[in-house]
Amino acid sequence: MNDVWAIVLAAGMSTRMGTQKLLLPFDGKTIVEKVVENILKSGIVNVVVVLGANSVEITEVLKSWPVQTIWNENFREGMHTSVISGVNALPENAKAVMIFLGDQPFIPVNVSATVVEAWKDSG
Repeated sequence: MNDVWAIVLAAGMSTRMGTQKLLLPFDGKTIVEKVVENILKSGIVNVVVVLGANSVEITEVLKSWPVQTIWNENFREGMHTSVISGVNALPENAKAVMIFLGDQPFIPVNVSATVVEAWKDSG
């Protein structure tokens, strides 16, 4: 699935939560690690994580994962700026992209894999 990319939106400030929720423990990892793990298990190998708030801490947590991290300098202006930053970071040969929220670790691996397979089969 080298032509399929994942963009993980992980730039939010978690203001309603009061603490950075992406760094909270979940299933023996952090929430953002679980999201990345699920993406990689689905067969998507190209992952861009868009960072903003708490970027140093999140980068540290993700340093052992095979992902590319990028900085969204406009993250305070809303999630759409992270989508734009992520898409702009994709190589020209990227054929498809799935966008994931960094705080949704319950998306099953088979769902992402099924979406990619449906895209491939659709032509």
